[in-house]
Amino acid sequence: MSSTKRRLQWIAAALAFAAGGAWIASGQSPRLPAGYRAGVVAEGMSGVSATTAQVHALQREMDAHPERFGSTVRKPAKQRDYLEKKIPHPLSPPGASSAPTAGAAEPVREALDTFLPFANFDTVRLQDTRLFPPDTMGTVGVSQFLVVANGRIRSFAKPGKPAINAIDASLAAFFSPARPGNPFVSLSDPRVRFDRGTQRWFISAMGFDQGQSVDNSILLAVSSGAEATTETSWTYFSFQFNAISSPGDVNSSIDYPSLGLDKNALYIGGDVFDQAGHFAGATVFVIRKAALLAGQLVVTAFRGVGDGDDGCVTPMGVENLDSDVAEGYFIGTSRRYFGQLTLLRIADPSGAPAISPSIPVVINLNANPVKVDHAGNAQGVQGYLDGNDDRLINAMMRRGRLWTAQCTAVNETGSANDAKANLLRDGARWMEIRVPPGSGTPALVQTGTVFDASAPTNSPSRRSYLYPSIAVNGQGHALLGGSTTGAPYGIAAFAAYRTVDDPPGTLPSYATLTPNVSTYNPPGNDGSSRGFRRWGDYSNTCVDPEDDMTMWTIQQYCDSRDSYALRVAAFRAPPPPRSVTYAPAPIIVGKTSFITRIYPVGSRQSRGFYDPGAGFPFHPSALVTRGPIRIKGSSANKCLALCGCFWADRIVPLAMEGSTFDLDGCHFFVRHLGAWRV
Repeated sequence: MSSTKRRLQWIAAALAFAAGGAWIASGQSPRLPAGYRAGVVAEGMSGVSATTAQVHALQREMDAHPERFGSTVRKPAKQRDYLEKKIPHPLSPPGASSAPTAGAAEPVREALDTFLPFANFDTVRLQDTRLFPPDTMGTVGVSQFLVVANGRIRSFAKPGKPAINAIDASLAAFFSPARPGNPFVSLSDPRVRFDRGTQRWFISAMGFDQGQSVDNSILLAVSSGAEATTETSWTYFSFQFNAISSPGDVNSSIDYPSLGLDKNALYIGGDVFDQAGHFAGATVFVIRKAALLAGQLVVTAFRGVGDGDDGCVTPMGVENLDSDVAEGYFIGTSRRYFGQLTLLRIADPSGAPAISPSIPVVINLNANPVKVDHAGNAQGVQGYLDGNDDRLINAMMRRGRLWTAQCTAVNETGSANDAKANLLRDGARWMEIRVPPGSGTPALVQTGTVFDASAPTNSPSRRSYLYPSIAVNGQGHALLGGSTTGAPYGIAAFAAYRTVDDPPGTLPSYATLTPNVSTYNPPGNDGSSRGFRRWGDYSNTCVDPEDDMTMWTIQQYCDSRDSYALRVAAFRAPPPPRSVTYAPAPIIVGKTSFITRIYPVGSRQSRGFYDPGAGFPFHPSALVTRGPIRIKGSSANKCLALCGCFWADRIVPLAMEGSTFDLDGCHFFVRHLGAWRV
């Protein structure tokens, strides 16, 4: 037995003991909001650390001797019996939510001057992951984009950033220090988030012990810093999902675990299935973030959240980018109704968490997606792509507004309110929901659907849109990404964009990110075992932590014959105009920093300059030592920034970064400056 393998078995044994025998239930807060249920806080497990270099060493050993490291667990097919019983919500609006964004033959022309990604590149391919589906996942940090897919974790330098030592390993090798029980385990459903506040990466997955199909575990890894390199240290944690905090979910497994994050906690939620694979409910976990950063795992479980008509199914932990949050959130689909989502509030997430009752949110009527044909499909109906069910793909909160997306079957008008025989294409549905903090009723603000309006109901040329995810930046602009295909079309990746000024429910800018000419008939995913081809199983769209404006998306597409790749694309905010006015127009003397928005003359607010605020690398500042000089400092994105001196209604040319600028007794310092000039 190799020394590496002995170390792994010792680590796994230690973690298994911690998970099974060392948990301590702490006391609960005596005061709870009305109707909330207190959780049992479990603490007592310390993390185990390993560097990326150690992970790479293990990867080399696994590559050389794969027979020593077990095989994939074959899990039973999931049976979501409740889907057959779902009915339309009586209050759900029946009509189409918006005009279409794109037709099958000719997309709507871009409303922006340009809607082209400034970054657009492939990351991992089928030959890297060797798994179906890839569980399309990745997110952006300060200097890297980190892909964490089924079978592979790999980092990529952002455009314009120096190439640094990257991480490149299988998911099995990466999570080896956190494996419960023994080193032979099957891993899947990875998620990753970059936390701007702590400058850390948080990665999750679920794992099965060899030979088992129940009692699986949640795995976590936390980076030591903002860059994922060979020198990065990772702290690993694991816990058996049904053996921690409150008891329950016996002889069951958790599936599709999500990962949300805010300044207080991590939020993981998933569906529970019994030993035969039948749906048995849903469970969510609240994990104290401060404890993770200190090397300790503190978890509170809430079981049974999927029970009842308003049960929260496939609960998504919400990613909240705001800094002044006091509660956390989960959101999922309703167990009983189409046209309804279910929200869960988490009180005191950094202390003694408590969970609210299910809160229904009525949305436009939706339906389960249909299976989708694609060009060159050689397996007939069983070769169609699976759009999964009506679950949400991701969820993000900004300034009290929750943004989320799902796939839904629609007709040629974008409506799901039609006979099933007419719902023959899939649309990418997105929603903005107002969520009052603490209490108050959530309400749908706007919703839209990317769908094909050009093809008649039964037309073989109809196009579908799958696995959409959405993000909204600090300016209020939104980016939606997904996959798209149809019988005459290859499988491509797409993105659609809206600015804060666009009409409600619309995504007027559309771009196809990849070629769509290849055929997809991989031998390992021919549909024979399930009756359809796996795809997705999700995707991710996110906001750049450098400027709170640039948005990134990662999507699966067919890159060559019988293969897939995960494509990453990034979009900058609309550029600022050269003709501007400013409001308000303060006279600032002796101030070291301030925020003023500058708007274009006679144009839309979305074209104005934007300051993301203190704490961002591209937040400008200025200092006036004397004189009634009006100073403006703001940025439109990291390459389009404006710091300048306004004098007699004239914009003074900008100084270089780090230099000073003198004008009529005004001393002006530019801390961050992009390349754009007025």
